[in-house]
Amino acid sequence: SDIIKFDELPILFGNFSQVSEETLWIKSWKNPFKISSAGLLSRDGENELYLMGKRSKSRYRTFWENITYASNVVDFSSSSASRAGQSGFAYALGLFEGQGSLGKSSLQSVFMHTEPTGLDKELAMKKACPKWRSTIARSTNHEMITYIKEKISPIANRITEKLGITPPLKPIHVDHIHRACGFEVAFFRNTTTWCSLLTDADLLTMEYFNDMHHYYLYSYGNRLNSLMACQLITSFVRTVDNGLAGKAKFKSVLRFAHAETIYFLMTLLNLNKDKHLLKAKDPQEKIASRKFRSSLIQPFAANIYFEIYKCSSLSSLTAINDNKKSRHHKRRRLLSIEDDYNYPNNDNDETFVQLLYNEQPTQIPGCEDDDNQNGHIQLFCPWSKFKKILNKYIGCDLEGICRIKKRAKSFIREKHFHFN
Repeated sequence: SDIIKFDELPILFGNFSQVSEETLWIKSWKNPFKISSAGLLSRDGENELYLMGKRSKSRYRTFWENITYASNVVDFSSSSASRAGQSGFAYALGLFEGQGSLGKSSLQSVFMHTEPTGLDKELAMKKACPKWRSTIARSTNHEMITYIKEKISPIANRITEKLGITPPLKPIHVDHIHRACGFEVAFFRNTTTWCSLLTDADLLTMEYFNDMHHYYLYSYGNRLNSLMACQLITSFVRTVDNGLAGKAKFKSVLRFAHAETIYFLMTLLNLNKDKHLLKAKDPQEKIASRKFRSSLIQPFAANIYFEIYKCSSLSSLTAINDNKKSRHHKRRRLLSIEDDYNYPNNDNDETFVQLLYNEQPTQIPGCEDDDNQNGHIQLFCPWSKFKKILNKYIGCDLEGICRIKKRAKSFIREKHFHFN
């Protein structure tokens, strides 16, 4: 836990000789974060999800105005982690505020479905995948070891010498300092304590270090990561197909999980993918221009929306986020976020999907318009093409993918024993 790491900081800095006005705070600093609150949703986190629910209500106003909540109409589910379930409840409070029967604000309670830890293959898949836990989670990444030696060790040495710390700091302690800095900023908007020990260059160095950590643990650095969200995307595709066939059980399906859930799904979709693997010795120009940047793709309350558009003709469009303005204006708002975005070509397909990444319309990789010669961003992907792009993942056997296979030598010994 990060909180345990923060408890170590006063001990690590308990004996330093170069005391100044800028470092006096170290003598009196106490960890403000309690171990009892580890893994819980903060008040800021609650508020972010509450406001996100309100934004959803605004964006899809006509859709939600025609929905009366019931557990068999709107499907809420989360992983078994309390903060995930609490996130879903906060979202629901913002979404249905004024439509329920509880209190002065007319709040609406909701049912939150969860799967037990270790069995949840859609939202907490890393804990339901023995192969991932026994290989990727336990592996030693040589790129990160190289980066620690070449980039983070000098930071530890500089802080040690500047403050006269004995015994000297280790590279891992720089990570503790960086994380404490992040917590102080996130919770208290404070940059005068641990952040003051790090230069701007140090912050960029640590950002890339953490990006490499997530890249190899949850994303493109290991092939298995691209398969981890296959059951989640299968569930999504089947839900939409059932809806299009008039067999939908729910009007809306909402899922609340973890950062790694977003990483796995993002990786399956090929979003924010660089042409090269992240390497410890990459030149600074390549590092600075990378797409995989956790601070941008994984903020607090990171999210992915899939919008489904049903078109009866190019001049008549109905969708879950339509408004009550004129048909011409409605068509423009739904089909185009910017003037140079292409409208969907409705000659062959009547159903389109649009991806929102952190509430921003985002082009789905592989769904670019082959006939587009003007460099326009193609936001609306024909549903049939979307399924074709993801065909190798739809209907996957995640249990089989995650099964640990016995080694050949072990198998030979078992067969020999049986023969005898």
